[in-house]
Amino acid sequence: MKVAVAHFRIGLTDGVSLQIEERVRILNDLGHDIVFIAGTSSPIADLRIPYFEYKTLNEIVSLQDQIFQNGIFPVGSLVEQIADEIGKKLDDFWQKEKFSHIFIHNIFSLPVCLPATLAFYNFLKNHPDLVGVAVHHDFWWDPARIKKFEVRSSKLEKFLENYFPPELPNLTHTTISTWERQELKKRRGINSEVITDTYDFEQKAWIKNESNKNFLKDVGLTGKELILLLASRVRPRKGIEIGIEFTSLLKQTRKVVLLLPNDYSDMEKEYVEKLKRLAADLNVDVCWIQNWVGSEEEKKNGLKKYSLWDTYVFSDIVLYPSLWEGFGNQFLEAVFAKKPIVVYEYEVFKTDIKKAGFQVISLGDKYLIGENGLAKISLAKYSAATRQTQVLLSDKEKYNRMIEDNFAIGKRRFDTKSVLKKHLEKLLQT
Repeated sequence: MKVAVAHFRIGLTDGVSLQIEERVRILNDLGHDIVFIAGTSSPIADLRIPYFEYKTLNEIVSLQDQIFQNGIFPVGSLVEQIADEIGKKLDDFWQKEKFSHIFIHNIFSLPVCLPATLAFYNFLKNHPDLVGVAVHHDFWWDPARIKKFEVRSSKLEKFLENYFPPELPNLTHTTISTWERQELKKRRGINSEVITDTYDFEQKAWIKNESNKNFLKDVGLTGKELILLLASRVRPRKGIEIGIEFTSLLKQTRKVVLLLPNDYSDMEKEYVEKLKRLAADLNVDVCWIQNWVGSEEEKKNGLKKYSLWDTYVFSDIVLYPSLWEGFGNQFLEAVFAKKPIVVYEYEVFKTDIKKAGFQVISLGDKYLIGENGLAKISLAKYSAATRQTQVLLSDKEKYNRMIEDNFAIGKRRFDTKSVLKKHLEKLLQT
């Protein structure tokens, strides 16, 4: 059968894109044809919708600011007008492709482009034989997001109640953690199936090879450093500052560097400047290598880019200091890469990952926001974590035992082929 997959971004290096890639691989293995609906920056999209570029398209930026910052909800005007335009594109695309199922990622979860959500709702309502699956990686009420989506009008409150997420006879819901499932049930009375993030633990191991042999040289390193990798996107909720503080306190005989390979948008410039000031104040060597890391599609197009996976190959320790995650893509990547992980125990980590039995170096589960607007944890937690890291780095046997045990747990509990395949087969039986 033909299956559509929709999200604002597809084929890039953000967490949702990577999980879509995992799911599409399984769908292809099951013999299904896939078509993609995404924004104009998504290299593999079959239908590109400019309005999906909600971070950069002035028309959407202005509309969202008007609604969420100024409390003015233009019902009967621009939201519906843009939704109708998107809806026409969806209808034309369906007439051309005739897909029977559509996986809609986060469009019914986060109100970042209200017209897009309304358009997909109307599209499903107008095509009752089409099977829709709302894949909720996040929700607007998550602790890290709720301030951003402050409700300032009764009209907005009603809109959020109706469409985030909506209820339709031909729409089922999936969440990626038990925490999110419970919140969805409590807030909306909607049942959902938990399909956690997974990873392909059966793929070939990431290794040093001909294509990445110049990685260290290109990013300005010699190979003699102790390399700490923080592979998350650069966002305030990712706790990058905690990674910088940890790096400053990890005393080693060789130079310690912090590798930041993932992207950040113009919206994060103020946060990035704070991070750079913090790193300078603490004398931390941060390698900002976003320009060197890209997607497979960019590499195919002739750009000299390394993959995100190459950054794991050359790293000694992975830092995962996120204050909030819908699940934990980079955690599973680090487990597959067989690297020790220093982790802040965010809520979903505690409810859905920790109980699997992974061995980690913990930064605790409590933080405060300092006067500079950056997150801080206690010095005692930093000290305990750095001591544990130093012991681990000096004990090769313990180091290897930890990474091998974690890999075995990851393969047993979160492998794409053994876990995700069953869920997708079930969803496509409807």
